[in-house]
Amino acid sequence: MKAVLSSCTSSPPPGTSTISGRRRAKSHGQRGSIAVLSALFIVALLSFAALAIDVGYLFVVRNQLQNAADAAALNGANNLYRPGTTFKAYSWVNAEGSALTALQQNVADGANLNDASIDSGYWNTKTYAYVTPASASPGPNDVPAVRVSVSKSSGHNNGPVKTYLAQFIGVSVVPVGATAIAVAAAPDTITPGGLLPIVVSQCRYDQAWDSTKTPPQPRLQNNAPVQLYIGSGTPSNGSPVCQKDNSLFSDLTNVNRDNNPDTYENNASTIKMMGDMFNKNSGGSLNGNPNPVSLANPVWILGQADQIAQNVLPKIKACSAAGNKSCEYSTVMLIDNTEGQKLKPIISFVCVRIVDATYSSSGNYYLTVEMSTRCQNDKSAGLASPRSVYRIGLAM
Repeated sequence: MKAVLSSCTSSPPPGTSTISGRRRAKSHGQRGSIAVLSALFIVALLSFAALAIDVGYLFVVRNQLQNAADAAALNGANNLYRPGTTFKAYSWVNAEGSALTALQQNVADGANLNDASIDSGYWNTKTYAYVTPASASPGPNDVPAVRVSVSKSSGHNNGPVKTYLAQFIGVSVVPVGATAIAVAAAPDTITPGGLLPIVVSQCRYDQAWDSTKTPPQPRLQNNAPVQLYIGSGTPSNGSPVCQKDNSLFSDLTNVNRDNNPDTYENNASTIKMMGDMFNKNSGGSLNGNPNPVSLANPVWILGQADQIAQNVLPKIKACSAAGNKSCEYSTVMLIDNTEGQKLKPIISFVCVRIVDATYSSSGNYYLTVEMSTRCQNDKSAGLASPRSVYRIGLAM
């Protein structure tokens, strides 16, 4: 009987409640709320993970595509002139084919790239507009260009980029693309390593370069480019008006100058600085300018600078067309005139073919050069153009 009474008193009558019952109900409710919040937190966590992992990877693929577009466009622009020639009409087909070949040597998202939208035409340096040859004739501010647009999208290069965690929020693939335009034009700035400390006067330049032609090209003499002589004790260059433009070198550093140009030009530090520009760096190329050099920058025009010539000209000869050809096609500075020892602003950067260098104890220190279109200088910038535009140092 006690057992029955004990059993009855342990279960409250219907309609009654106890403190422990309310606590159990509240506990069940809290567990349900925590479960919902946990689910929401997991979704949010996956979303952030998707952003951190998938978006980061998309940027990696985007950079891979941009690098491929850059390389393809630059290679195309480098081949706008027919191979093996110093000048001719632009070869649009050759440029586009060269761009595609370069593109297909690149990888994005773990696979080789196969296709891109490639066209060639003219880039306007004032309006930053791209004009194809079929739509308009080139104007005074138009320069030849190659445009490459590459993407991983539906039907192109194995399709869009597949995501990882973003699939959990309904995003399984994302298209990615990049565009680059490379132009064949004289740049506004030469970055370190792309410029030799040699100056050409406007007078001599006009003797050897025909800017009225399309494309602009060297003037010819006996079916060969006109040769110029720059320096001291040079053979005749034809026009007497140019005879005083004999300076050969320019200082490209910000060293302090004293009041005696001859002392400055022939002191040990200047001679070493000039010589270092023609030494080989670890990559095997000429060192060139140590700092960026831009149009309108004033540069110090050196005089005859015999000691510099004695030190530097043998190095130039060794890398010229008469030597190992490593500096045969070089970007140099155009100055209005090179008379005297003074600061002069840079008018333009131009391409020369260094044929030979002459130096002798009698004081004959000079270069034999031709104007050219074959400098393929990727150490350049400027034209106030979009960052996707690359330049090569062709004289224009």
